[in-house]
Amino acid sequence: MKNHGKSHREYVKPIQSGYNVENKKKEPDCTKLNFFTILELITDAFKDCEIGEYLTIKKSKLDIISAYTLKNKLCGNITSPFTEQLIHCIDSGYKYKGEIINLKGKIHIKLDENS
Repeated sequence: MKNHGKSHREYVKPIQSGYNVENKKKEPDCTKLNFFTILELITDAFKDCEIGEYLTIKKSKLDIISAYTLKNKLCGNITSPFTEQLIHCIDSGYKYKGEIINLKGKIHIKLDENS
């Protein structure tokens, strides 16, 4: 059989799997990550804090995100739908702070631009 000047291409439908290369999940923009959340397992150190005060946000070796006073006293732990992104950004070298919104544990997590 002659080709008659036409190229022959084989078209194959890609196998569908759980991972799609074209729709690869984007990395979060760590400079814009900010959200409100409630501290869990609040400690006595938090009771000495005031509204508007800033807490330092740190990640433990076990990937637990916690908030600390400026004197490095644990105030509580953070769980949020944004925890995975926050861990990624902290591991990438970004530092975050949490502004106390109310004394029931609500804080606003945002980039610590002074670090």
